[in-house]
Amino acid sequence: ADAGTLNWSVDSAITGWDGVTLGGTPQRVTGLSLMLQGVTGAIPTQLGKLTALRTLNLSWNKLLGAIPAELGSLTELRSLDLSRNLLTGSIPAALGGLAKLEQLTLSQNFLDGSIPAGLGGLANLQGLYLYQNRLTGSIPSELESLSSLSALFLGENELTGCLPRSLRLVTRNDLDRLGLESCALPSTTLSYDSYDTTGAVATAGSYAFLTEADDGAMTAVTTYEGLRDGTATALRIHKSDAAGSSRAGVYDTVEAGDLFEWKEADDCWVRYRVTTVEAGSGNVREFAIKSYSHTYTGCSGAIGSTGASGSAGAQSTERRFTWSPGVLKTGAFTAPTWHGPWLLVPESWTGPVPEMEPFTGPFIPWPPSTLPTFELGAGWTGGIGPGLPPWELEGLYSHIDGGFLEVYIFQLGDWPIDVYRLSGTYDAAGVIHEFRMIDGRPAQVAYERVRTGISHAYVAIFDEATGLIYSVFGGPKSRNNDPEATIELARKFILP
Repeated sequence: ADAGTLNWSVDSAITGWDGVTLGGTPQRVTGLSLMLQGVTGAIPTQLGKLTALRTLNLSWNKLLGAIPAELGSLTELRSLDLSRNLLTGSIPAALGGLAKLEQLTLSQNFLDGSIPAGLGGLANLQGLYLYQNRLTGSIPSELESLSSLSALFLGENELTGCLPRSLRLVTRNDLDRLGLESCALPSTTLSYDSYDTTGAVATAGSYAFLTEADDGAMTAVTTYEGLRDGTATALRIHKSDAAGSSRAGVYDTVEAGDLFEWKEADDCWVRYRVTTVEAGSGNVREFAIKSYSHTYTGCSGAIGSTGASGSAGAQSTERRFTWSPGVLKTGAFTAPTWHGPWLLVPESWTGPVPEMEPFTGPFIPWPPSTLPTFELGAGWTGGIGPGLPPWELEGLYSHIDGGFLEVYIFQLGDWPIDVYRLSGTYDAAGVIHEFRMIDGRPAQVAYERVRTGISHAYVAIFDEATGLIYSVFGGPKSRNNDPEATIELARKFILP
């Protein structure tokens, strides 16, 4: 002890020692609580021999050094509190073997390194407190398996990566302080068999797309056209699928920005983005949605119990919801498909093609009275100037490492939309065209299928709020075929 007043003495019975609890027959040390006793020095490795210990509390002292891995031998431990000390080093992976542990408190120290994935094996853990340390790396996904967890505090560390989304469901947490985006919702396909035109969605396997009536009431969309033309603004779905299996593990973790695809046939599907997670009740969840991709010819008219019919013929009544669907690529679909303002038509398609219509707004004043400026970061020079009037701005940037960036910003409107029509899987140079969502906006990404070192990635992002397309070609290196690097540059041009 530093300046503590513990009455420990070889001349007195341990049954009367401060902070020591005994139990069992024969008696063993089951509790050691020395909070606020001014204890200094290192935590003795010999504490690992107290194998009957259920509680160890050394908090609010001046302990130095590392947490001994020998504490992993305390298999009866329910609570371990080493907070408010001067401890350094990493969290021992051996703590993941404390199967009966309910509370782990290591906060307000100087611990570094990563959070051990093995902590995800602490099936009885109810509280995990690691805040105010120097922990780095990502939060291990294994923590999502801590089904008993009701308190999770990880703030004021240097954690990176993404946040396993089911952790947000922990009753008490400080996860918003981390500033981390949620990890992507795992790709999951769920089958449903009952479209409820009443909108009640009271039975397993049922769902309805909704639209807002003039009086503000939400009513079910009744036509296939309404599913894809913007009429459908909400999805109400039962947590149990067509087989009666609960899918709460998926629906309870859905967040704004998540993507899903509703599909009834190869030529009858619509992709949506969740804009808001609405309040649900009981076994029903509701999400505000907005469509961004859909096929053109596979289904039309009233939504019927016999499924869609079209070029693919009569279909089953099963509809599939795929959360986090894969990226669309030319050649990966069999019917004309809209993605934002782009129309994608397979080379082999001989059927009808939708008429091209001009974009109808909303618009910002164009051309702008002053030219926008963008900060691309160190090493870049150049800027934006007027382009082809009256719709376009163009810019050229160069990088100190020999790279370049060609930028074209133009507004739709009278610009003919059919210039975005693409066909075929690859062009003559073997370029892949992908159609994805970037920051909630439809985007086109193109890059070489086989890297030759002569082409550059191309990214075009459509901002529906302004009617602008931000088109970027190039990268920070003279030979750049990295679409992700070009996407990051394109993001810098999107106006807030």
